[in-house]
Amino acid sequence: MTQNLHRRRNNLNRIMFPRCLHGIPCAHPPPAAVIRLVKSDGAVAIYDRAVTSSELMEEFPKHMVCRSDSFYIGQITPALSRGDRLLPGHDYFLLPANFFQSALSFAALVRGGGKAQFEIEKTAAGGLRVKVTEEMIARRHREMEAEAEAARRIVRVCTTPQLRKEYESLVGRRRQWKPKLDTVYEKKGRRRQRKILRKTKSNVV
Repeated sequence: MTQNLHRRRNNLNRIMFPRCLHGIPCAHPPPAAVIRLVKSDGAVAIYDRAVTSSELMEEFPKHMVCRSDSFYIGQITPALSRGDRLLPGHDYFLLPANFFQSALSFAALVRGGGKAQFEIEKTAAGGLRVKVTEEMIARRHREMEAEAEAARRIVRVCTTPQLRKEYESLVGRRRQWKPKLDTVYEKKGRRRQRKILRKTKSNVV
């Protein structure tokens, strides 16, 4: 019975996330030796070295960093200061700076629409905490690895910039959609019609 009650509470706590974060994958706390940064486009960066918030803000202008467990309804999501260091073993979000200017509201969560890519759980203090899953982060890593492998394959096939340019141009043309037009048959029909009209006029004269 305790398990059923726990499941019901979890189901009640599942709500939609704001549209600005819709589709961003997350994960369980990473290994203690690494820092995991989830960007606003869903890409995930892994750091196995010390990194500060100022480094990321310089690399990504008009963006700020926050911890993945810092989202609470009715409060402005706190961003890290420029001098703060990201701690190994934690997940962080890199989001547009304007996201941190207003308090997170329940209405904003409901307006997200669509199927949430991750869940939010209610904490004992009454706030909200991002609930992350390892499967989402693993899926995103597989997609990124596949894209990188495709790029490496192109580089191996095309040994010079000119060959690479010609290859990309050829692939692009093949992907273009070309409508099927029966213009030839239409012109033949018009020519036949004109011949018939001319014969009719000559017979009348």
